[in-house]
Amino acid sequence: MVVVDRDREAGRRTCELIAADGEKSLLEVADVSDAESCRKAVAAATTAYGSVDVLVNNAAVTSFMPASDMAEEEWSRVIGINLKGAMFMSKWALKAMMGQAHGGAIVNIASGAGLRSFASPAYAASKTGILGLTADLAGTYGRHGVRVNAVVPGMLNTPMARRIDASERGRKLRSAASPLGTEGTGWDVAWAVLFLAGDEARWITGAVLPVDAGMLVAAPLPTLPFMRDAE
Repeated sequence: MVVVDRDREAGRRTCELIAADGEKSLLEVADVSDAESCRKAVAAATTAYGSVDVLVNNAAVTSFMPASDMAEEEWSRVIGINLKGAMFMSKWALKAMMGQAHGGAIVNIASGAGLRSFASPAYAASKTGILGLTADLAGTYGRHGVRVNAVVPGMLNTPMARRIDASERGRKLRSAASPLGTEGTGWDVAWAVLFLAGDEARWITGAVLPVDAGMLVAAPLPTLPFMRDAE
């Protein structure tokens, strides 16, 4: 396993968690918004392990800057990491996977913001792009033995969510956003990713799997700013 992170310390902590579970990993410090960094990251994986079997495009940043105030730098930052990064990590992973008899699997982490309004235009555009990229790659590279799917997480108790609102009230609002009435964790998403990456999903490609406790079917869905302002 290769952990790709632009933050060396955060990547090191991830590798320590993997080691605590008895597995080995390699840290590659890279900025996925830079296409050359993506090439080097995939090359490091190929050099270390001889093949690239699975790619999980999970790197993301969020933004709630409204469209009427959008700065070009903010737009480029979000699109660069969330969408450009997924595109160029996929480009180099695909080149490796196409040369393998067993192909490979790509799992993209999308978002409900790509399907509903969350008042986050740059983030929404990037995640809608992820869904389009998933469909296109699945249709194009299936004949090469490469499966491409996406997971759509719901309201999770993660560092990103806590940066938005770490209060107890915020947690209650996130829980209330789904029919199951609970927050998810990173593990809920991880199990879905593991399934889509594995042999059990060998006949699944081009799929978009919600892992959201039913949030997307519970229309109308309140946008996050409205949730924060709710009494």
